[in-house]
Order: sequence, then structure tokens, then C-alpha cells
Amino acid sequence: MFRIRRCSSLFLLLKTQDLTSEVFICPSSQGERDTFESKTSQDRSNFTGQPGTVVPNLTYSYIVPFPSQTAMDAGFKLNYTLTSDFAIAADINPGNKPTGTAGQQDNIKGVDPKSARKDMSDGNSNNHNGDGQNVLYADGHVEFQNTPFCGMQRGTTAANGFRGTPLARGTTAGAMQFNVGDVKFQTKDRVDVAMATVTIDPLGHSGWHSHPGVVLVTVTSGTVTFYQADCSFNVYPAGSTFVESNGATGLARNESATVPAVVYVTYVVPVGAALRIDQPDPGCPLA
Repeated sequence: MFRIRRCSSLFLLLKTQDLTSEVFICPSSQGERDTFESKTSQDRSNFTGQPGTVVPNLTYSYIVPFPSQTAMDAGFKLNYTLTSDFAIAADINPGNKPTGTAGQQDNIKGVDPKSARKDMSDGNSNNHNGDGQNVLYADGHVEFQNTPFCGMQRGTTAANGFRGTPLARGTTAGAMQFNVGDVKFQTKDRVDVAMATVTIDPLGHSGWHSHPGVVLVTVTSGTVTFYQADCSFNVYPAGSTFVESNGATGLARNESATVPAVVYVTYVVPVGAALRIDQPDPGCPLA
């Protein structure tokens, strides 16, 4: 959570850099610039309205610059060696005390990386009405994330209730090129073509993964929701087909709590390649 000493760490920027207090106010928030009670920043050691007050003068969060001994022993360093996926600042988290923002319960400790989308807003910043937060990473770039669980990846997510049955796999004699009517199909070299059926149990999912080639997925029963790594998603009912390609990370999920989903899958991949590659969980909340 946001502590007073972290506020004062940000306040040092006001004392030592050519900045104004407006810099520390998100334009979408209810915060107001600090007037320092008619004094100057040089006369103060911290913001007047602390986060959590009725009218805060600081609406951004900052990583703890005072690591514990455990963190230091594990190799934590707040310096130029941090990677581009390391989050160092963001729109301020909501804490655990409701502020009256409509639709939010303000419960940052009540959500986890697998919380449903409708619950994740309780842990997102009030600056954007629980939709998410702008996050500043160590290389200086900023991204809007719709979950507070962002930054460095935390391992892969195993498939759950996702049962595949291989049907066939074969290798073409050479490169292929066809252009017939509305259909154009081309490969650069020999490829493997594989087919399988997959049953996704109620609330089951594929785990985050990618493919080394092109995959055609046809839903024959039930409904499949396919999530992309940017947390966007599309819903595919029975009778529809979608494509996974370009090595993009995704996750297929059956949102129904009672009805299984069945899909037929056709893989076109390099000869001998794995049909699937597990990928790190990007931290997207699932419905």
C-alpha cells in the first residue's frame, strides 16, 4: 500500500526539479494541485493532501524505494539495470477503504490475478473509474493496464479442463500455393498439417499459449471465449471459426459453468514443430 514515506520520496522531485504540483495530479482524477498552504515546496517535506483524503494532492503510486532485507537478498535493485517489464509507478491504487466512487468497493487486497473482470475493478485505480491504470515502466514507456497485476511476468498458466484428442498429422511433399476463387493458400516450404478435437470443460481453459504456425479452430458445440495478451477477447458460438497465428499469445476459455465446449482444430506448422508453446500469464482478469 501507499505509505507516507513514499509520498515524501515523490515530493523530493518538487524540491529538486523544475516541476509544478500539477504534474502529480491525474487529469481524470478528483485530485487538485497542492498549493502548499500558501508556502512553497521548499518550505515543506510532503504533500498537503495525502492519498486517501477527501481532496488528495497526489494521485500516483510509486514503487517502494526502501526494500526489505529479504528483497535485497533476492537481488532487488532500484537502478538502471531494471528491465522494460518492471513497473515503477502508476495511477494510485484504491486502497481498501471505499471513497464513494460509484461501482467500486476499493479492495486492493481482495483481488488476485485470476479474479473475474467484474471484480478486478475493486483493485484498479479510481482515477479511471476502476477500468485500469496507466503504468510507467523502467524503460520510460507507459501502458494502460486493466489489471493491477502487471509488470514482470509470473510464469505460465497450465491448461485446466482442456482435453485434446489427436486425429492425424502428416507432412506435405513440398511448398504449396493455391489461389482458387475466394481462397488463397501458400507455404514457403514443406509443412506439417495436424488435426485434433478438443473438449473444454465448464469453466475450463487452454492456459496461455502460442503456436509456431497457423491454427484454424472451429467451435462445434458450446461457446468459446478467446483472450488475447492485451486482455481483449472475442466470443465464438457453435458454428463459428477463428484463427490463431503470428505467434500471438492467447487463451481459450469456456465461460459456461454447466455446458462443455467442443472444437475441431487444424494446425499448419513447420515440419516437426511443437503444435503449442506455453507462454507466461500476462495477468489478464478472466470473466
